[in-house]
Amino acid sequence: MHATTMLRAHHGDISLALNILESVCNNLSKNQNPSVAHLDQLFDFLTSFVQNSHFTLEEEVLFPALEMMGVQRSGGAMETASAEHRACAEQLGALLAAADAFRQVEADARDRMVSAGRALVEKLRAHLAAEESAILPLVDKALNEAMQRRLAERMQSLEASRLSPKSYATYHDEIDKLKNAYIRV
Repeated sequence: MHATTMLRAHHGDISLALNILESVCNNLSKNQNPSVAHLDQLFDFLTSFVQNSHFTLEEEVLFPALEMMGVQRSGGAMETASAEHRACAEQLGALLAAADAFRQVEADARDRMVSAGRALVEKLRAHLAAEESAILPLVDKALNEAMQRRLAERMQSLEASRLSPKSYATYHDEIDKLKNAYIRV
């Protein structure tokens, strides 16, 4: 497997999770409460998979590999992506705090949760689009097939340690099941 194939698969799952979050926010704005178990799964995906694993793979494996190939980190797409990772993590923190307040039935928590969720959807969608248009084509151009495979192996190893005891396949399956509850085709 190529590193970019792996990352594009991640981006697909993250995009699906964002569609689910958007649906949850739309339901909340209509005073329709989501299942607590579904929220827990969605927030676990966003925290464990997106923030703690996916962003880390890019920061600790992908970006250093590009730097070794002579791609400058500062002033370019990687620096922008790193800043976006931090902004998305901060927005996710705001969403989780609003969700905690919602569970405690605080007065304006529903509105804060909807606002924070929609802001995260917007930021993360823009981030994924930027990576798809700027960083992944750069990886495809800078790294030959053997390098892509080695990079993917390193990424899979780090991912396994970051997601333990769950796996990518488990997160993929969980988000796919949530799709059935929140996405109407």
